Amino acid sequence: MQGYTRRRLLKTAAALVIAAQAACTRQSSPAGSRFDPAAVAGTLSILARDLFPHDAVDEQKYRQLAEQWVNQNPDVAGSLAVSLETGDSGYAELDEPRRLAAIEKNFANPGLQAFRFSVLVGLYGDLRITEAFGYQGPSIGQGGYLTRGFDDLNWLPEPE
Repeated sequence: MQGYTRRRLLKTAAALVIAAQAACTRQSSPAGSRFDPAAVAGTLSILARDLFPHDAVDEQKYRQLAEQWVNQNPDVAGSLAVSLETGDSGYAELDEPRRLAAIEKNFANPGLQAFRFSVLVGLYGDLRITEAFGYQGPSIGQGGYLTRGFDDLNWLPEPE
């Protein structure tokens, strides 16, 4: 058995990333079929909320992130929406426990992972959204972390 060197590990990881990217960008819908972008965006906006449930985030933000992803990856998005269907019901018609079961069933799907990463970056990279969570922004302009933020632990009780 050959040992893993850093070079071999990096080459393997790079090959996996390239394979996942190719799987996400490959035409994955049945030949000649097209998906309705508005319906797919509606389904994926519900998926985005299920993946990252925040009461402070408006539905419009989830919808915007889903629409952007559908526009960039229409066939992968359509295939993802179809893979989330259960029996005769679309993902949007399912109750929350069945939606979560559909997510768990498809969690290894490269399309789901690509969408999840896109939503993660879109949500937590938006300063307006993170401010709604209580993030005060970078502290470097106010003297750094030691003078702003280090001792702001007001969400836990005082230690005994």
